[in-house]
Amino acid sequence: MTNHNILTKENASIIRTDFYLVSVKSKNGEGDFEGLEPRRLFPVNAKRQYIALVDANEKEMALIKDLADLDDASEKAVTELLDDIYRIPKITRIKRFTDRGRLIWYCETDKGDVHFHIHRIRQDIRFLGKRVLIRDYLDNRYEIPDYTKLDKTSLKILNTFT
Repeated sequence: MTNHNILTKENASIIRTDFYLVSVKSKNGEGDFEGLEPRRLFPVNAKRQYIALVDANEKEMALIKDLADLDDASEKAVTELLDDIYRIPKITRIKRFTDRGRLIWYCETDKGDVHFHIHRIRQDIRFLGKRVLIRDYLDNRYEIPDYTKLDKTSLKILNTFT
């Protein structure tokens, strides 16, 4: 690969080989890569730009500056994989919480009912305008796309932590 392994439709094609992995096939014969995991460098603000492809040792092997720079099949393979990896359940209702040494939220999401532990309230509940991002102690992410659309009980619980 050239250009410090920046991938485009001119120099590479990408295929999905596993739930989390892709392979890169060089179009100019300068080197292929297998077993790479895509990682968004800016997962909140730039979902389609700056995708690093890292190997099993966490070493960055290639970079996609923009998914639009890839051929259609490669773009589709990477997009579908990233959608699977970064699937963030949307909280539709906060049913209740407990705080007995550990804060536990019980919620309804677009993926079903969940409960999760939050350790650091100030760091793990982030307000971005009307959007709220929540991270649990296992580093799972949850999102409230617009907290103003929550029911009164959910709002009351959420306001407890603002």
